[in-house]
Amino acid sequence: MPKVYLTEAQRQEAKLDRQNKMLGDGLACYKAINKLTLEQIGSGLGMSKTTVMHIIQGKDKRIPIQSFWKLLEMAGLEVRRKEAAS
Repeated sequence: MPKVYLTEAQRQEAKLDRQNKMLGDGLACYKAINKLTLEQIGSGLGMSKTTVMHIIQGKDKRIPIQSFWKLLEMAGLEVRRKEAAS
């Protein structure tokens, strides 16, 4: 298989797409494990059920920062600093 060289912008876009998918998958798992509806999750996060559905699908949505932190916690994800390269 030939190597495909991506531009920096394409690499960044692919990274963001992977992160969106990871967030959506984590939220979908949380929803299934806790047997919640989109409306129940949305009311806990302070957003509509349509927004929750779009996040699960990996679409870009603008949400309040406090909702974002709750969303990360529900999805089982955390933000951490990158280690400095030695």
